[in-house]
Amino acid sequence: MRTFDKFLHAKQIDISGAKVWISLFDAIAGRDIISNYITSNVPKVFNEQSTGYNTSEETMLKLMSYVAIEDAQGNKHVFNSRGVIDSHLSMLSSPWEALVKIELAMMEYNCSFFQNGRISSFLGDTVQKALQWTMSTWTGLSEQSSQKEEQPLTSSEPSIH
Repeated sequence: MRTFDKFLHAKQIDISGAKVWISLFDAIAGRDIISNYITSNVPKVFNEQSTGYNTSEETMLKLMSYVAIEDAQGNKHVFNSRGVIDSHLSMLSSPWEALVKIELAMMEYNCSFFQNGRISSFLGDTVQKALQWTMSTWTGLSEQSSQKEEQPLTSSEPSIH
């Protein structure tokens, strides 16, 4: 279980009026978090049995273990579990939005290629590419389907009319 004294280059940010502390990831954990965060949050269009959300949630919980919130007495509570996250963020005006803002702040702080607002363009590019891939796939499937419909049935038996 991570403790605040193990945070790397802790930085305080304001999220909905709360004092939130974010940390850099350890090298190996960072690689795991970043690779899973990106791949689990890209839609898996044709796989209804996808475990994408489960992986996304597990990765978010790992990411949040590098986050702490400071209470009124100055105590820092590390987000080491779903319960700690929910109890502290539920005091804010929009808990789920605060969670997303923290996630985005962590991605920007830990990844130079997401800094200065580039996370928005990365996510926008990713969504655009996913939509293009989806449309080309559907077009291809549609063309294959209409070709099958146009082909006459052949049979060794004579047709009865």
